[in-house]
Amino acid sequence: MSASTASQLTRVVVRSAGLGLFVIVLMGASRCGGTITPRDAGTDLPDGGVTADMIGTPCEYVDGSGENPTNDCEAGLTCLIRTYDGLYGAALTNYFWEDQFTVYTDRMVGNSFVDEGYCTLVSAWNDPNFRCPAGTFPKLLSTNVQACMKLCTSNADCGRQGYVCDYRYFDMPSQGQGGAQVGHCVRACRTDAPDCVRSGIVTTQMDPNQVAAYVAYEDLEGQSVCDVGTGICGVNPDGAGGDVLPGGACNDTTECAGFQLCYQASAFFPQIPDGDGICGLPCAPSANPDPTQRAQENRASCNAAPGYVCQAAFRNGHVPFAVKSLLEGVDLQAGGICLPDCSANPNACASFPGTTCGQLNNNLLEPWNGVSMCLMPQLSQ
Repeated sequence: MSASTASQLTRVVVRSAGLGLFVIVLMGASRCGGTITPRDAGTDLPDGGVTADMIGTPCEYVDGSGENPTNDCEAGLTCLIRTYDGLYGAALTNYFWEDQFTVYTDRMVGNSFVDEGYCTLVSAWNDPNFRCPAGTFPKLLSTNVQACMKLCTSNADCGRQGYVCDYRYFDMPSQGQGGAQVGHCVRACRTDAPDCVRSGIVTTQMDPNQVAAYVAYEDLEGQSVCDVGTGICGVNPDGAGGDVLPGGACNDTTECAGFQLCYQASAFFPQIPDGDGICGLPCAPSANPDPTQRAQENRASCNAAPGYVCQAAFRNGHVPFAVKSLLEGVDLQAGGICLPDCSANPNACASFPGTTCGQLNNNLLEPWNGVSMCLMPQLSQ
């Protein structure tokens, strides 16, 4: 596809047909505890109970120290955090997409960085005794974790530096009394993805008695971007106004043509300092075991972008990658991105500066679709 067709990119949508979702029967959810580390001592709730002002206060962890960050919280509260060294928060299995509370700061203690978490009430799903104080709301997290999140109408309601009032979870209320808009207190965004790709745990389209963890399809199309200055996610001001084709280099989503998201290097290629991200047009990768049929189906999945082939993309712990359209309320298959197909013509990559025709690095995206593609250096084998 030439640059002149960039404005013709359209949505690639495959309707759900029996998605193999990770689902949980609502009435049969486990109540097993021990998913998040409690305080070492003094777990009784404070006199007068927990108030909204106590929810969301910071707790700290020094990487590699092994010290329990929950000890920074008021008695009865837990530090909701996924530490950089992975020692705390291992129960948050889908943290890459769902964690909007951990802040990896540039502050140091000795030679170690400081992580900040979120003091709150935590329990297992379907705990009949779990209650969140007024001004907060229970948020389900993968897997079998629920926590109280503070509601807000302005940044001032969040009461801590580096946090903003935004709308990152689509399973949280967006309206308060009298129909007033409300948000929830989350860390300031730094990237378009994953920070501004909204997520939620909601009922499946096929069975209202089951829930699954989803990301918003519209955000994979680049409709939500991070305003780094304010730390708040907003509507892409350029719409489809960028000119970078699928698989091309980008710094942010506004540079990408059509319905694409910029998978920024700082989040997806941290091993490449100051590297470029790539523009990705969402598609549904084929799992057909026959390589010939799989290649055909992956090309058909990118029918809105002739000359491209679908490659399973950045799941980053979201297995399987479940997508829901917030505008249409339907479940979609869109766990891949369209990349330029050069299997029949290696010289085709001349149209995509910075790429070469080759095989995918399976350490980044897997499984490889078996088709040679024009790849940025960070994606190639």
